[in-house]
Amino acid sequence: MDRKPADNAQMLRDAIGRNGGCVVSLPSAMGVLAHSKSRFLADDEKGFWVESGRADRELVDQMVGSRRQAGFSFKAGNTKVVFASTILRWEPAYAVNATFTVQAMLVEWPAEIRAIQRRANYRATVVADSDLTVRVWRIGRTAYLTDRPASSQEISARLRDISTGGVGVVFLSQEEPPRITPEDRLRIQLNLPDGGEMLLEGRLRYPIKVPKDAKDVRAGIQFKQMNDDMADRQMLATLTKLVGEMQRAEARRFRLGIA
Repeated sequence: MDRKPADNAQMLRDAIGRNGGCVVSLPSAMGVLAHSKSRFLADDEKGFWVESGRADRELVDQMVGSRRQAGFSFKAGNTKVVFASTILRWEPAYAVNATFTVQAMLVEWPAEIRAIQRRANYRATVVADSDLTVRVWRIGRTAYLTDRPASSQEISARLRDISTGGVGVVFLSQEEPPRITPEDRLRIQLNLPDGGEMLLEGRLRYPIKVPKDAKDVRAGIQFKQMNDDMADRQMLATLTKLVGEMQRAEARRFRLGIA
C-alpha cells in the first residue's frame, strides 16, 4: 500500500522526537557526495536540528552560503525515508541539555519526503555451480501439491536467487515464450544441496505479462504464505537455515574478492 505524504512526515517527526540516527549527504565542490552518520536533535519553528560532525563544518558553510540542498536518510522499520532540504545555519554549541553541547545545523522542513519499502527477507544469490536447483510446473487450482504434474506443464527454469519469501528465476524458452501468467498456480520444487527436496506453492509476481517475442525471461515467484502448522514451520526453518548459509558464503566470497 502506498504511503500518504502525511505518513512520511509523521515518520520524520517521530525520528526527530526519539533523537533517531540518520545519514547526511553533503555535496562537495568536486561534485562528490560526502556521507556521514548523524542524529536528529530536536524540532524548531523553522525546521529541525541535526548534529553536525567537525569534519562537516566546511561543507556546511558552503551549503548555507549557496542554498544548495543536502540529502538526508533514516530507517523506520523496513522502510527507508529519504529527503533533500536546505541547511539554514550552523551552530557551534547547540545545547543538548544544561551541561552538554554539540555542533549542529538547523535544517529547513523538506518539501517532499519519500518512503522506500526495504526488502524484509534477505535474497541470496545462487551461484552458477550451486547444487541448489529449481523445477517449476503450472498446476490446476484443485490439484494437490504432492501430485506428480504432467511433463507438459513444466516450465524450464534456472534459479537466480532465493529468500524465505520466494525465488528469482530465469524461465528458459525453447521455441516459444514461456507460457505463464500471475494467475497461474505454480508448483515449485527446490532440489537441496543435501539431496533432499522441498515442495512449495507460489505465483508469478513479475513480469505481469510475458512479451510475445520473449526468449529467456527473468521472473520473480512469491511463495504462498505459510500456515502456523508444524509442517510449514519446519519448512520455513529449513529455508531460513539455507538462506543463512548462502548469505554467509556470499560474505566469505566478498572478503576473498571472488565475484
